[in-house]
Amino acid sequence: MIITQKFKLFLLFFLMNNFFVFSENQVQHTNQEESSLERETFEDLMILSREQTQNIGFCIQQILQTLSSNKEQITIKNKSEIIQTLVQLQNLTEQLIQNIYSKNTKDALIEGVIFTNGIMHFLIQAIKTNFKEFDTNKLIDLIHKKSSIKISDETLISLIKKNNSMIEKLIYASDRMGLTWYNLAYRKFKDLNGYSIIKNSSILIASTFFAAYLLHHSPLIKADGGFLHRWVGKKHRTDAQGRVIYDTAEEKTLSEIDNDIELLKNHPHPTKEEAKKFEELLLAKEYLEKNPTIKTYWISKETSNPETIFQGISQFIKGSDGLIQIGSLCTLSLSGIGEYLLGDWYQQSKHFGEKTLEDLDKVMSGSKANKDVNPDGQEKVYFKDMVGCEELEALARKIANFIKHPERYERAQIEEHRGILLYGPPQTGKSLFAKALRTLIQDTLGGEREMSFIDGKKYLDYGYPLDMIFKEAERLAPCILFLDEIDLIGTNREKDPKKTGQLLTCMQGIDISAKQIIVIGATNRIEQMDKALLVDGRFGKKIFIDYPDYAKRKAFLDRELSKRSINLSSEFIDHIAQETENCSYNNLRRIITEAIILSANETRPVCQDDFEKTLDTEIRKIDRGTRLSSSKEEKEIIAAYQAGKAVIRHILKTKQQVVKITIENVARTIKSGQTGFVFTNSDANSSENEKLSISSDKIDNKIKLGEVFTKSNISSSELISDEETKKECFALLAGNVAQQVLLNTSFSSCNKHDRAEAMQMIYGLISQGEKIDEKVRAKALELKDVYEKEIRKILEENKDLLRKIVETLIEKTTIDRYDWAKIIAE
Repeated sequence: MIITQKFKLFLLFFLMNNFFVFSENQVQHTNQEESSLERETFEDLMILSREQTQNIGFCIQQILQTLSSNKEQITIKNKSEIIQTLVQLQNLTEQLIQNIYSKNTKDALIEGVIFTNGIMHFLIQAIKTNFKEFDTNKLIDLIHKKSSIKISDETLISLIKKNNSMIEKLIYASDRMGLTWYNLAYRKFKDLNGYSIIKNSSILIASTFFAAYLLHHSPLIKADGGFLHRWVGKKHRTDAQGRVIYDTAEEKTLSEIDNDIELLKNHPHPTKEEAKKFEELLLAKEYLEKNPTIKTYWISKETSNPETIFQGISQFIKGSDGLIQIGSLCTLSLSGIGEYLLGDWYQQSKHFGEKTLEDLDKVMSGSKANKDVNPDGQEKVYFKDMVGCEELEALARKIANFIKHPERYERAQIEEHRGILLYGPPQTGKSLFAKALRTLIQDTLGGEREMSFIDGKKYLDYGYPLDMIFKEAERLAPCILFLDEIDLIGTNREKDPKKTGQLLTCMQGIDISAKQIIVIGATNRIEQMDKALLVDGRFGKKIFIDYPDYAKRKAFLDRELSKRSINLSSEFIDHIAQETENCSYNNLRRIITEAIILSANETRPVCQDDFEKTLDTEIRKIDRGTRLSSSKEEKEIIAAYQAGKAVIRHILKTKQQVVKITIENVARTIKSGQTGFVFTNSDANSSENEKLSISSDKIDNKIKLGEVFTKSNISSSELISDEETKKECFALLAGNVAQQVLLNTSFSSCNKHDRAEAMQMIYGLISQGEKIDEKVRAKALELKDVYEKEIRKILEENKDLLRKIVETLIEKTTIDRYDWAKIIAE
């Protein structure tokens, strides 16, 4: 079947490349007859037809992504073969744009229009029949049939207009592919803001009926049990003045009232409620003294309880005084009522309800992917879906074996690590490891027992104490207790001794118990953890999870792009992997997502240019347009600086290769602390370079005036030789030297962090990790002068190249890798 499909597609490509062999008569006719199309009309038709072909490519990409993500609600047979065919059709649309429309002739336009018309017919029919009718023979026959028809100018224009309406149908069909009738109805309901309409209508109807009932039934507030009292379900009495008294009031004697008055008198700073109650007590005392036959008086407890709302309604009907009480109805939210009635369980109930509604929304809208889930509804994560986790997977298999065969460990009087601490930069896969471990253990148990999973951070957010969370883990054993961001829950006795002691006790309790509980902690700041927590029996197993290296980044990009049916050249994927040093998997996923969004906004397939734009915004952090209004002198100063850095990198062939140069503002995190030397002098005696080096890692978004962006496939900065470090110093110092060469002056305030980082490297080369003293500083300054002389000599020898880069930057503000290659070649 696969071979047959490939053969059919080969015929299709052959047909496209030999289009005029099949329609020789038509070609002769179009060559002999002079076209009546005006040039402007022809160009408009060519642009429109090219856009239609791009739209087809976008729709095919949407269909491929739907099939790959398993979100379609209807089972499709031979899915893998269909995906292969769709990929070939997508390549066909790209060839139409690159090889056919680029000819810019009427014959090419006719060929492109016929092919796009045939592909659209083919795809629309395939989607309507849920790919039951998906035979490329029909597509070939359709294109061959249309190619044999004589096409006049009027027919061509009519066909392009027809294609325009068909592309709308194709986009509509691809957007709704696999959705059932109730999915479409539900999405329409959401588009019309149905939730809000139902909610507001219900409130309006209920309020109207309730108000009407109140206004037409005055006896409802009587003490003998009107509608309001029956609805509230509260007992009530009347005081001596005939007022309705609810259970929110209490009966007091004169002596009790005197005692309450004395207590309130002693309050130095009474609240508004206390002051109001004090006034009520004084009135009550006065009333009882004037009426000695009455022994007690009803005193209200609080005025902010939800029950007083109903009292306010009663008083509102009697007179305007009730407006004050009924005002609480406006300030009391549904959350307030929920917390009042349910207490601590409210937040848990709310979270459960929100999660249930979220899952229901995905099911009803048809956006829920068909993924494996655990019995508790959490998605299964597999180690095969993670990149570069061989060491973690080996550890997980050991733990899984311990959970399945605990008796083997008991006989040998040994046990596997019960506490594992994952540490490293954020978003590097620490949480995924805990979930993948659960999946692996569950698969190893093979249904014999259920492996539970507790997200401790969520329980802590709900206000549960640590000991209760650990008890719950014991109850659910075998269980994985995952404590994300554990440094935030009191893991240092100097900051929070009570919580730290509690965690130490809980961890020790797990260690001596026979329960099969694995406690996994994750933190970005292991240095803030109490040392007592980092010993065997607690978090004895510590695993560092760093940002992915070049090889892992490339493997991740290959996999994610393939899953989304995005075709990029291997060379460009390699380029992205090399330029995304110190990026997490989430960063890489964000690059892909933003590129897809850019293409979707223009209804076309994702292309390389989308990724370039995304790299500019997400990784390079270029603030485009900042130099549009700058003077030529300012541009020249910044351009000279960046040109010097680029020339030195090119001439010295540094490991970091130039990929882009810009004079636009750039927000970048300044790297520092890579050489490991120690400053011992106080801040008062520190140089500006030293202060910048120390503090630069605390500056998240320091604005730089332009930048030279580089790429490298080096996996570790710790393996850079001293000679390569020297070249890096040259590149960082070259900016100011280039300003001297071209402008006869330097601007030391221009990107001074470059100079500070260079001095940091020089200190490291000289001191070799020892303390920095005055002798080291003096030698460093001498070496810096020597470096700058060598840099100046190199730049003087390449002054023409330097000027060319500056001129280009002033004109375009940015030089991409293609412009850079052209400049170097010239």
